[in-house]
Amino acid sequence: MSIYDFLIVGGGIAGTSAAETLREQDRHASIAILEREEHPLYSKVLIPNYLKKKIKREALFLRKTSDYAERGISFFPSTEVKDINYDRREIYSSDGRIFPFKKLLLAAGGVRSRGLFPD
Repeated sequence: MSIYDFLIVGGGIAGTSAAETLREQDRHASIAILEREEHPLYSKVLIPNYLKKKIKREALFLRKTSDYAERGISFFPSTEVKDINYDRREIYSSDGRIFPFKKLLLAAGGVRSRGLFPD
C-alpha cells in the first residue's frame, strides 16, 4: 500500500492547482487526488454555454486524465471519502480502499463534510 506524501481530497480547481504546485516544488513527492466525481477538472461556469450548444463538450474540461499521469499525480475519480483517521493518517473511501498519507489537504469546496473534521 502506497503512502502518499501529499493526499488531496477534491479535484476541483483548488485541489488540482495545489497538486500541480506541489509537483513544481517537489518532483519526487508522491501526490494523489481523490475526486468524488467521475470526471477530471472541468469548468462549471462553461456548462450553460455547452447546454446552449455554444461550445463543444470537450471545451468544458480543463484537464484530461492523462494530464495528471504526465505530471506524476495519481488521480482517483469516483472516489468518495467515507472517513478520515487523523491519528493513523489514513483516508477510507466508500468502496473500501485505504489511502495512507503524510500530509493531507481537504479541498472539497462547498461539499458538506459529514464529520470529517475532528472536534
